[in-house]
Amino acid sequence: MQTKWASFLEATTNTVVSFVQGFVTQLVVFPLFSIKVTHVENAIIVAIFLTVSFIRSYTIRRFFNRGN
Repeated sequence: MQTKWASFLEATTNTVVSFVQGFVTQLVVFPLFSIKVTHVENAIIVAIFLTVSFIRSYTIRRFFNRGN
């Protein structure tokens, strides 16, 4: 069984990696669709999606660990 702390660390690591991946992906994809945003706006957009992703990841992990 994974502890709450381990679930938090896993979700945090996944989120940090995803932030970098999302930021770089948006730098490449947005111009292809003529979406113009500043680097700060790009980071904010990524942060919003990552916050939702972190909550989802942590909640699902805890749900599957509750029975053990």
